[in-house]
Amino acid sequence: MKGLLIKDFKLMLMQKNFFIIIIVVACLISISSQDPTFMIGFITFILSLFTVSTISYDEFDNGYPFLLTLPFSRKTYVLEKYVYGLILGTGAWIVSVMICSLMLIVQGKPVTSDMLIGAFVILPMFLVIESLMIPVHLRFGGEKGRYALIACVGVLVVIGFVVMKIVEIFHIDVLPLILAIDALGPVIFMMILLMIGFLVMLVSLKVSLSIMNKKEF
Repeated sequence: MKGLLIKDFKLMLMQKNFFIIIIVVACLISISSQDPTFMIGFITFILSLFTVSTISYDEFDNGYPFLLTLPFSRKTYVLEKYVYGLILGTGAWIVSVMICSLMLIVQGKPVTSDMLIGAFVILPMFLVIESLMIPVHLRFGGEKGRYALIACVGVLVVIGFVVMKIVEIFHIDVLPLILAIDALGPVIFMMILLMIGFLVMLVSLKVSLSIMNKKEF
């Protein structure tokens, strides 16, 4: 796995100028919009996309048959993508939180609890998105994977819309649920969200392993 991680990080370093531009753009937008959490989410999600880019690199020009002749299993390959995604996404999140906090301090503004809560909410969202992207790209490849990912997001949006309509039509009282969540406190609520995110990632890992084991090259 170490060799695969080195390979993917070297691929990432080839696009270091792109990442620098992303960070600069995120900083400028955050300053102009007065929304520090935007930068955290923007940088985290953009850099996490590079995980699926490495999958596209691997399959480019029929690269899988050669890659899988190397001394590692398909399981190791899939695990590496998740580990790489976690390292990249979490690292991007930490760096963006540090930059955001530094920007607020330079501007003479306090680092508020609301900003920190908003930042922590991004982590489980990142886990879920990463969990969706990897199996989709492993199953459909780079080109078709983009369309499949858009379709998956569309399905999730439709499901959310349907749930909202059901709540509205049947006059379901969601206030007790909101009060129960509020009673948990932000720390426990964040921990629950993180646990859900990791559970989703475990399910995604199982799906990805199944997809990879069934692939023929």
